[in-house]
Amino acid sequence: MFCIIIYIITNTLITFGCINKNKTEKINEQVYIFKNKSKTLKNSVEKKMNKIIDYIKLNTQGNKNPELKELKSKIIESVLNSNIGFKNLGNTCYINSAVQFLISNKIFLESFIYSYFLDIFNEKNIVSNSLFKILLRKHLLKNSNEKWINIVEFKDAIVEANESMNYKWNEQEDVYFFIEMILNNIKNELPKFKEIYTTNIYEIEIN
Repeated sequence: MFCIIIYIITNTLITFGCINKNKTEKINEQVYIFKNKSKTLKNSVEKKMNKIIDYIKLNTQGNKNPELKELKSKIIESVLNSNIGFKNLGNTCYINSAVQFLISNKIFLESFIYSYFLDIFNEKNIVSNSLFKILLRKHLLKNSNEKWINIVEFKDAIVEANESMNYKWNEQEDVYFFIEMILNNIKNELPKFKEIYTTNIYEIEIN
């Protein structure tokens, strides 16, 4: 979208004689380079993510494997310190805000990842699987210049998981209701999540 906007602006400026054609060619060349770098980076991230997912799937004891324990800690640290946002898909500000709110909460993040690793990539856990992929992408892009990631897969998972409620993602929604929906989906998919989440909150209140 950014590249299309730049293309339209530069060609409009040429039409009205504001800039010459040579400058436009240079701008278009820079846009092309930028677009390809971004595409290459995203393809690389997706490949790395799929390799990590394949490795995780082979390890049924996710919370006992030393390498996965380290990965879990790194993901939590990366996500909590990430400045990468989410692409607006059209009337999805409430989705982006809800997800950012949840994953910036350390208690939620630790509880989700720990309980998720107890039931790794169960095909029935469509919301939890897509949320974990968001966390992985944020982790893998931590040292990049990327400003946003696409969460269309998460949006589709929410729609599918809440089909019986006649949920429509592109209509105005209450963000509190949407957060509650996400939490209910995760609790239904990950039996240990509620127990771990409640325990973490209780421990913080005691301390």
